[in-house]
Amino acid sequence: MKFSRSSARTGSGETRPRRSYAAIRAVVVVAVLSVAASAWGLDKNDIYNLQTAGVGPDVMVNVVRSSADISMTPADIDEMRTAGVPEPVLQELCLRVPGCGQQPTGPGPVGPTGGPNLEQELERQRQLEEERRRIEQERIEREQELMRQRMEAERQRQGVPAAGAQALAGADREYRRENYGRAAAQYNEVLEAGQVARESDEYKRALWGFVSSMHKLGFRHTIRNEALEVLLEGPSGENFEEALDVVIDVANDTGYMGPQLEDLTGFAVGSLSNRVQDRFNYFMGRFFFVYGQHDRALEYLSRVNDVSDERGQAYYLSAVMYLERQENRRAVQSFQNAIVATDENGSDPEVAELSYLAIARIAYEIGNFDGALFNYRRVPVESHRHVDARFESTWTYFLKQDHNRTLGAIHGMTSPYYDTRFFPELRVIEAATYLEVCDLDSAVLALEAFTTEVSTLQAPVQEFVANTTSPDAYWEAMDTYYDRFGTADAVPLPVEAIRFVISDVEYHNQVGHIAQLESEKARLTTNAATMGSFGESALQAIEIDLRNMRLDAGLTISGLLLDFDTELTDWRVKAQEVGIEITAARLDATRATMEGQTAEDTAGTSVFVLAEDWQYWPFEGEYWADEVDNYRGNVRGNRDEAGRCLVDLEALPE
Repeated sequence: MKFSRSSARTGSGETRPRRSYAAIRAVVVVAVLSVAASAWGLDKNDIYNLQTAGVGPDVMVNVVRSSADISMTPADIDEMRTAGVPEPVLQELCLRVPGCGQQPTGPGPVGPTGGPNLEQELERQRQLEEERRRIEQERIEREQELMRQRMEAERQRQGVPAAGAQALAGADREYRRENYGRAAAQYNEVLEAGQVARESDEYKRALWGFVSSMHKLGFRHTIRNEALEVLLEGPSGENFEEALDVVIDVANDTGYMGPQLEDLTGFAVGSLSNRVQDRFNYFMGRFFFVYGQHDRALEYLSRVNDVSDERGQAYYLSAVMYLERQENRRAVQSFQNAIVATDENGSDPEVAELSYLAIARIAYEIGNFDGALFNYRRVPVESHRHVDARFESTWTYFLKQDHNRTLGAIHGMTSPYYDTRFFPELRVIEAATYLEVCDLDSAVLALEAFTTEVSTLQAPVQEFVANTTSPDAYWEAMDTYYDRFGTADAVPLPVEAIRFVISDVEYHNQVGHIAQLESEKARLTTNAATMGSFGESALQAIEIDLRNMRLDAGLTISGLLLDFDTELTDWRVKAQEVGIEITAARLDATRATMEGQTAEDTAGTSVFVLAEDWQYWPFEGEYWADEVDNYRGNVRGNRDEAGRCLVDLEALPE
């Protein structure tokens, strides 16, 4: 039987504009020449350098004016005019170079000289003086505006209205009493009423008080922008460390990773505690991973210390990126490091479980079946990922052609201990395995079980998809399926389709984010009396976000049900292919038997052996919880030298 399974691999932000190299070079050249000119004078080569660097005429004129001396001749000025040096620069130089303007400065034959044109020279000097005064006036006005802004900011910082100070003190008092709802409302009132200047320390105090109060009340999504504003004050801010924890909570509970977080890369955190540095570096690694900037993500993740609780997660996330780059060797090493780090610091055990699965899948894909099985077995029985490990082990045994282990694994997978998941191909694999060992009757029974258990599921799914067009309807059906089950208003979907959807990681995350928003909506409603106008506006915003999230989840459900239908179709076709091969094997077996070849006695197909002590367990429909992963069959194949199945002649149908 020729079919195989491909395992799924484990699991762009905005960038800020950067100054061009030419612009940076121009600034450097001007700075260097300005210093040099003020010290020992300016020559024509300096002018050429400025022109090559792309410096504008106004800046070049200022460089000339700031020069202590001009080391040039009238001939140099004529040469620069030919070279394309701007005329305002040449005119400024001509004022400082003796003899300039007393002879022709353009190319061509020298005509009769009659001395300088005094009227033209005076007009030129007048224009230059007006330009100089204009530039100077603009400079003075800019400095005055800057000074005015600074004085206004200082006045606001020092002149906090008495009412604002009193309101802020009242909010602080409610916070200390742990009346966080009242505190949040009062802090928000201080901020919205403009009672404190936006750049003042009092504003920052009120902002953090609001964020902290709301966070303690269980809000995440509602405060995402305010928490980010506190964090972007940088490590010098009084509440940077606490704000980092809040923003991480927001990301974990709502999935929010705003592109503004890239601004955090401009901060140096080396002076902070190791704990804060590790959390910051891991969080930034996550951020760049989400936006597909893997090089930057790997750089931040590599900075997480080995003793950090985040170290195992950093290794795991790095391994996922190596895997996406098809760098399997580095990926496996990083997964192994994640397992070791998790074991050493006692952090999140899911990291180790996911790493074992990932290493097993890599081994599976390259055909190292023993290595795959070894790592699948290391996923703990109590983990909810254990069922994935057992299912993928079944495929591994099948491709390894370990028929008894395959049948034993299928026997365990069909036990009640795994009935929360749905794997439609199990019966097809079972039929193909029995076909390999020439137990054709059992192969037929397996296909009949497939028809009974699987094929009947497709029609209701197709009908539901055909009659459901709104993402809202998909979400409502899935969200209320178990509540409506058994009632007159039941959702017309088989439970296997429901299990297929709810086991999807993306859908699982969407449900978590929706649940968080619904809880925040309930909290806002409960505290509406104390939240004031903020509560009303926040409720409206949450309603909009909830609707959008439910629409997204509805689209996800729609896609998953289509995948479910497609998968059933694929396995129905493969079941038909196996059925055709069974029929062909029966014909071959009949011919072989008629030629005088007979089958040896084979073990009963319903007998399974416990791997640990080889005790027979002959009851097909019963299971032992502590042995459900260790069953194996007791069958052997019977084929002739030509590879044809041999069967008992008396067992053939008449």
